[in-house]
Amino acid sequence: MSTAQVHDLQLKGQVSEQNNDSVPFGDVLLKGVEVIANVKRPPIQMKADKIVVNVAGSINSTGLSVIEILRKAPGVRIVGEDNIMLNGKSGLLLYLDGNLINLKGKDLADFLSSMPSSNIESIEIILNPSSKYDASGNAGIISIKTMKNTNLGFNGNISLNSAFSNYMPKYSGALNLNYRSKALNIYGNYNYFHNDNRFRMDYFRRQEVRNNPVTFDQKYENKSTTEGHDYKGGIDFFLSAKSTVGIMVEGNTGNGNALLNSNTYIFGANNHLDSLLTARNDIRRNNNRNTYTLNYNYSDTLGREFNVTGNYGKFNKYSDSYQQNIYLDPQGNETSKAIYYNQTATNIDIASAMSNYKQRLWDGFLETGIKYSCVKSENDLQYFNQTTDTFIPDTSRTNQFLYKEDIAAAYLNYNFTLQSWSFQLGLRSEYTSSKGELESLVNALKQSNDTTYFNLFPNVMITYAINKQHSLCLIYNRRIDRPAYQDLNPFEFVMDELSYVKGNPFLRPQFEDNFKLSYIYRQRYSTSVSYANTHDFILNYRDTLSGGKTFATPINVTSMRTFSADLSARFNVTDRWEAYCGLNGFYQEIKGIGKNTSASLSQKTWSCHANNTFNLPYKWSAELSGYYNAAFLDVPAIVSPQWSIDAGIQKKLLKDAMVVKLSISDLFNSLEYRLKRDFGGLYYRSCSKWESQQVRLTLSYKLGNKKLKDPDNRDNGLKDFKNRIK
Repeated sequence: MSTAQVHDLQLKGQVSEQNNDSVPFGDVLLKGVEVIANVKRPPIQMKADKIVVNVAGSINSTGLSVIEILRKAPGVRIVGEDNIMLNGKSGLLLYLDGNLINLKGKDLADFLSSMPSSNIESIEIILNPSSKYDASGNAGIISIKTMKNTNLGFNGNISLNSAFSNYMPKYSGALNLNYRSKALNIYGNYNYFHNDNRFRMDYFRRQEVRNNPVTFDQKYENKSTTEGHDYKGGIDFFLSAKSTVGIMVEGNTGNGNALLNSNTYIFGANNHLDSLLTARNDIRRNNNRNTYTLNYNYSDTLGREFNVTGNYGKFNKYSDSYQQNIYLDPQGNETSKAIYYNQTATNIDIASAMSNYKQRLWDGFLETGIKYSCVKSENDLQYFNQTTDTFIPDTSRTNQFLYKEDIAAAYLNYNFTLQSWSFQLGLRSEYTSSKGELESLVNALKQSNDTTYFNLFPNVMITYAINKQHSLCLIYNRRIDRPAYQDLNPFEFVMDELSYVKGNPFLRPQFEDNFKLSYIYRQRYSTSVSYANTHDFILNYRDTLSGGKTFATPINVTSMRTFSADLSARFNVTDRWEAYCGLNGFYQEIKGIGKNTSASLSQKTWSCHANNTFNLPYKWSAELSGYYNAAFLDVPAIVSPQWSIDAGIQKKLLKDAMVVKLSISDLFNSLEYRLKRDFGGLYYRSCSKWESQQVRLTLSYKLGNKKLKDPDNRDNGLKDFKNRIK
């Protein structure tokens, strides 16, 4: 039996875990392989280079969005509404079924928030990617794999999900279909979702205004409605046992509206109420994303693999906002009013082409490849001020920002073994050329910023197998995190009369060196220590303006250093109870914060995760999971501890064709986001609360003939293709 065939059996859940010993390279005979049926994957798997969250097998992941699933993943923290951090580091790169989704910051968070779990097989958090992957993403890579059946004949699944919280119900429906013959495979899935949400925040701020202390106490509420459609479809043509051609189209559309209301009480000296600012913001938005992929894969029995992939994606986002700001005196009389209206449009076009080749060389495998990608981003902001019933263009804020980025890359990887040692040596080179242009209506002002740079990104992974049960692994890599498109956009977005957000067109990319040493026992117990040093760290910094106003903008600071340690264990408490436990601790230090200062901040923190699955009689099963995050640094603020517990139960019916799941997230409604800052002449504290506690009910039913078997002994594609059908 070849390692490729054994790998196929592992993907299909037919090789028992306790006897899954394999040699990394070559065709070998395996001893003691026990073939069993339907081995269930645990909800979380910890590996030397990644964390695998098996969404399809988790009761408590049912009905959640991807960002809600990530919030519960080991080492992951969601800072604010859109900053995804892993072990204290931000800058994650997203892949969907092997395709790079070139979104960051709020655009990435919005995308993950609109993606439900219905058609997701697994989420891999790749902590130390090889040089085959793009060098972007300091914290690592999120690789989402959607469901795709490999059985011959027609198969499918339909599911309905509803969620209830303290505001309004949410619901979604998903359909997953697949038809496979010996000549082709046709697949597709569709999901519809509708969510009504409520978000609340208390924000207290104190600063000096014209040498006098002023306090701002804001109560904020956001009610929003979002609905959308996710879809994917494709065809794989099996030209021969060695060659496969695939075509895939996937994307999503969404629209929604939000009503933001806030009351800000403004106190002067001696805590005397001076005025009240009431703000109301009506927002409408819609977005559309489509990706088209064409690929060719070849593999033969000599170990040669070759693939070519072309990809084109388009992302469109539009929103308009009508904002009223009214100042009242302490007696409730109106003293002044300001009304704004703005329209924003973002269009991003992404085109890429890449080719990879792999073959046996001496005692290992040599892999090489090239890639070219081009990104064009066009951002338009039109601002208007209302006087009586007339809207007058605000030329000082109306702008157009154009951004173009070209990246040419090549890589080389060599994997080989020497007795008990395994080596992966890689080097990636990337040449980046970018240009940003800002056009303003003020005196026909035009600003531009051109940047070109060439970098090398080495990657080394050395594994030593002490014996069949014990192994050590040492990893080093260098990565880059380029600024998000919106972070480069110097538009000024007004949140209310006192709060602004704007980008920084002169933002530089940040570079990071990572080192990690891990020990693994029986693939179930692991411990690791790691160190990361980031240069030109990108920080979202809030500063003060005259008149008691504040603004937030991304800046480069000198550096960030992170030391971390991890422990994880997966074990059977009883025959029916399997548990996973994880403990993570890290120390973070940031230098060069603020304007013209060498100030630094540091923080020690830790977190723990636990997941318990119970295989109960009569086809019942249950899951209990939870996590705790100690206080951590959201520079320059400190975030208070967070914790949450989820529980769920599942029942299989109709000869396992139907599955009923009932779960509750944040059982004790404890999850909230509290932070406090006292730095750089600005003090504030805030508390945010969203609908984290939800009761969810899901029904799913398998379609098609369940008795049909997989094609026997056919290796139709190569590694990339197998990963797609995982």
